[in-house]
Amino acid sequence: RVAAVTALFLATASMAAPPAAAGTLCGTVRDALTSGPVARAGIFLRNLDWSYTGLYAASAGDGSWCLDGIPAGTYHLDVRVDDYRIGLVRNVVVEGSASGVDIATQLPAATLDAPWPNPATGLVSFRLRLSRDGAATVAVYDVAGRRVRAWADGAAAAGERVIDWDFRDDHG
Repeated sequence: RVAAVTALFLATASMAAPPAAAGTLCGTVRDALTSGPVARAGIFLRNLDWSYTGLYAASAGDGSWCLDGIPAGTYHLDVRVDDYRIGLVRNVVVEGSASGVDIATQLPAATLDAPWPNPATGLVSFRLRLSRDGAATVAVYDVAGRRVRAWADGAAAAGERVIDWDFRDDHG
């Protein structure tokens, strides 16, 4: 009886479908405006219903990225920097071989992190990131929509800066 059950199990296991071939996606992430590489972009592999597959990559300093071990199929790529969606590539077909996918993105001109500490007393900080040189203004408004305080720079350089606020308005 044990031999018959073992034989039945072996026969059933051998009739199962072979696993789908795994593929690889590689490419670069570049800013569509400047053609410069986008470093530290997250590339998230999503199913056609936009559910997350659990597979992701991060772009290197030169914008290059690779995702390995992807089951054959069709997917979407969700591209993010600092949790901002900067690009989507729909209907990417993955087969058994490596495929190249170059992604042209549109970086936001500016991003602003949530203030910290939160809650705060005495002093609160904001982190501002500018993706390119230009005029920049950061303003705080009260719940009635009135401007309380503003910081402006007519020729701000691209990069990251921290703005500290002591809860005083524009008039001190």
